Amino acid sequence: MMTSDPYAWLTRFWDDVIARRDDRRWLVATLHDGHVWLRDPMAWSDVRHVLRPRSDVDFVHVRAWSTEPAKSYSNTDFFLIGRPKPYIGTRFMPQAHALESKAVATFHDGPRGNPGKTVSYGPRITFRQHEIEASPEYPPRCDVDFGVLLYREDKIGTELCRLVAVAGVGQLATSLLTRILTDDVMRASLKHQVADIAPNPPVSPEQHTEVCVRFEIAEDDIEDFLDHGRFKFQVEVVAFGKGAVHTRRSERELTLVPYSALEGGGIVRSDGNELKVPRERFLLLRRLVEAPEASTTPELCRYLAETSNDPLGQAPAGRLSKLVHDLNKSLHRLTGIEHIVRFSKKSEDKCYVLGGVHATVSSTVYGGPAPSRSRRPVPATPTTRDV
Repeated sequence: MMTSDPYAWLTRFWDDVIARRDDRRWLVATLHDGHVWLRDPMAWSDVRHVLRPRSDVDFVHVRAWSTEPAKSYSNTDFFLIGRPKPYIGTRFMPQAHALESKAVATFHDGPRGNPGKTVSYGPRITFRQHEIEASPEYPPRCDVDFGVLLYREDKIGTELCRLVAVAGVGQLATSLLTRILTDDVMRASLKHQVADIAPNPPVSPEQHTEVCVRFEIAEDDIEDFLDHGRFKFQVEVVAFGKGAVHTRRSERELTLVPYSALEGGGIVRSDGNELKVPRERFLLLRRLVEAPEASTTPELCRYLAETSNDPLGQAPAGRLSKLVHDLNKSLHRLTGIEHIVRFSKKSEDKCYVLGGVHATVSSTVYGGPAPSRSRRPVPATPTTRDV
């Protein structure tokens, strides 16, 4: 399937990936709970609409986490809607296990198997769904979610099968990733973003390809989302196996812009998005960028006590932990990465480290509140830290 355009398969997804192949059939599966509660009804509906005219496709419903007798399939390829893990134990266990165990992405579920809210690529990059409503009286909703397209060919028993999955951290991402795949214009945009991140894929797509996409719904669009369906999406990671992971750099390239002595500072992404943070959080992040060798708990507490207008007080270690927690929440809003600042126990001196970003401290200091973007400086003699 390799051509002069290495991502032509994304443009022709339903013809090249979910392809008609001689004497073979496609089996499309979706998960349900109870008797009739589909987990991903929008995704299921979109896929059925696209594949409805084809006579080589069968559709089945599978109860999540159920235990079923093993079943062998011949001359069959598989399209799983939803995360592969809930299919393990069902009749599709071999296919789900091949997708789950060989994926670079790791979906972190709860201790009882309930869906978690994060997906990670190794220890340095973790993306977390952002909920906007967590009241027990209503189902949770989110305005930021992440989904992964998984595609590979693998031997199931003695037969080489094509395996595809559309897996979201939440139902929103599963539905929106499917919506992109079934829309020609959005699929073309997806392809261009993938090509920007990984212009030269090291393997053919059927050997192993993963595309992790971030979805965001604007605050004004949340209430009537089902009526208009407006959302933004951005490819975050393209992976071709555990040794070939490509990530988007724009959200990982941060410039720290100091304001006045009392104003804290701004954290600016290379695409222009900016987040203002309070003074103590800014000082902590700046210290980790400029002096990573002095980032143990006692050293950071001493530094913050000397530079902050609000010393850490009687329990400095506890205050530092709370400060790290608050800083990570701020950075997560800007980058989508969870736990950029983390506590490392690997070194002899246990210390705090940055992960997953390239950070720069601007040499320009503003004397007032957060500057407008038209006045944002270009760092002249920055201090950098690639982590």
